[in-house]
Amino acid sequence: MENLNQEENKPIIKELSSSVFFGKKFINCKHEEVSSEAILNCKLICLYFTAQWCSPCTIFSKELIKLYEETNQGQKLLEIIHISFDKNESSFKADIADKPWVFIPYNDPFIKEIINRLKIYYVPLFLLVDRDLNIISDKCRKELIDEGPTVSEKWLKNLK
Repeated sequence: MENLNQEENKPIIKELSSSVFFGKKFINCKHEEVSSEAILNCKLICLYFTAQWCSPCTIFSKELIKLYEETNQGQKLLEIIHISFDKNESSFKADIADKPWVFIPYNDPFIKEIINRLKIYYVPLFLLVDRDLNIISDKCRKELIDEGPTVSEKWLKNLK
């Protein structure tokens, strides 16, 4: 989805404040709760729409793991929020088992709300957002594939 944001710096989730979004429950791959403060302390926040049944997602997730690990060496700068399209909990659990980032829990009604408000029709989709849920870039997937994990340095420079 190359041109998701039709108007620059428009909130991606209308009528939904970042305080509501970041007030939601997030978990790690061990199903332990992660505070939204830990997410908000990161300079780069990304939304990753994905599913275990999606082979392009599986391939892209490997690149994301490299990005996540390299960007966060020494200091936590990047957090990825995994938003699942999985159709059952066992697929969701299998998908998140080896991922280092955070997840909205399976079957959380908030997932459908985000998907519907953003009108997400396919995966994978990878978005860089700011703390107010404005899209900074909807081209992150392509940039990561083209430039590799060091692309996060460019994203950090563009934030300043």
